[in-house]
Amino acid sequence: MITSSLYPHLAESMRWPFRHGVFLVFGALLTFSMLTWLTPLLIVVCLGMPLLFALYGWQSGVFRDVSPRVLLPAIAVSAAISVTWWVWSEALVARVYDIPVAVGSQLLHGLALGLTVSLAGTGLMLAPTVVVKFFHRRVSESLDGFVIGASCALTYSAAGTIAWLAPQVAVGLVDNYAPWRLFEEAFFYGFVDPIVTTAAGGLLGLRLWFRPGSRCGDPRRVRRILEALTAAGIAIYLAIYLVDAADLSRFTEIAVNAVLAAMSLVTLRAAIQVTLLHEEADPGTGATVVCEDCSRTVTDRPFCPGCGAASRAMSRTTRSRRIEVPSSGDGD
Repeated sequence: MITSSLYPHLAESMRWPFRHGVFLVFGALLTFSMLTWLTPLLIVVCLGMPLLFALYGWQSGVFRDVSPRVLLPAIAVSAAISVTWWVWSEALVARVYDIPVAVGSQLLHGLALGLTVSLAGTGLMLAPTVVVKFFHRRVSESLDGFVIGASCALTYSAAGTIAWLAPQVAVGLVDNYAPWRLFEEAFFYGFVDPIVTTAAGGLLGLRLWFRPGSRCGDPRRVRRILEALTAAGIAIYLAIYLVDAADLSRFTEIAVNAVLAAMSLVTLRAAIQVTLLHEEADPGTGATVVCEDCSRTVTDRPFCPGCGAASRAMSRTTRSRRIEVPSSGDGD
């Protein structure tokens, strides 16, 4: 499921609105592409999925758990690095081939230089998350690390997409694109890239902030699993740019990108499950509470006795606001 993987802090009751939001973004990309409405299409491509992630952070309360002094500078640095890097790389190609910058961005797909730029860009995208981990060790939960990593990576992606596509739209390079050609580009930059980017950054955050708990039998084995999943997520991120650079037919490229996005979601889902099962869990208060996922009245434990949901899948803000039921109640 897209929403429970990309937005793991959401309770079941809140997943449907976000599921509708994801399909609304996809529908807007398809509709504006078919109508060749370039301005609204560019807005949705650049801001659609990042805006959904921002709403997720606000709605779930996780942005209140992670200090703004940690998150906001990291996001700002990610955006600045992204714009600087992609503008410089476009200008580099333009100088090499003596062509306008906007045209240089078009040619970058077919050049060997494009792979080098993508590799270096991946490192720059992930660097702010590593820096946050180095300077702010008080962030204690794996899913907080997921939010930090995903926010930095998604900001990097959105800022880079604006820097990458805006010159092309401004000089009219895409004015004569056929509707399906527009959708191919919009699907890649506005849907596949944000999903794969969120997964790659989130996986790195999960690994960096993972702390094995007392239930974890072999911490080194769990760490190796998370490292393998993180490497797979980053490899999928690089793969979508290799596919974009390859000379594939339009519908083949769309299909391959959709498969890669699904693979990144499965990889992220597996990593989230591993961390929640093996990290240090909340001890549980023993109080009788209403589970946010299944809405049953249960005893407060690390995992819900009714549906099995991990308490740490909720933000600390949400956990602190759970409704307590008098102990004379049913309890299960």
